[in-house]
Amino acid sequence: MADLSPTVSSISSALIGEAAKIGGNLWIDIEKASRFYVKAYAQALIDTARAVAAGEMTSGEGVNSAKAASFFFYMMIAQVTQQTLVAVQRFFDAVINALKVSINGALPFPIL
Repeated sequence: MADLSPTVSSISSALIGEAAKIGGNLWIDIEKASRFYVKAYAQALIDTARAVAAGEMTSGEGVNSAKAASFFFYMMIAQVTQQTLVAVQRFFDAVINALKVSINGALPFPIL
């Protein structure tokens, strides 16, 4: 059987490079967006509490407003989660493609 040690090393390097390329600025963007989402959610709750305290909103309206703010916050979390899942899927696709090329090229017959 062929010595696949160099192949393992080159595959590992390629996969790490692909992960960095696919992820790009995603994690930085998520961090920035998450800070914005948290601040917006907190501000919505503060605004609701102030409106109820000032009599501009009933307590029932305040509860509904807080529920709506929570709903929108959950939507933003779901959107960030979806971005992450898409990046992970791209990474897995790249891994499979890299393995196909490297492993199949190192063997006398393709197995992937």
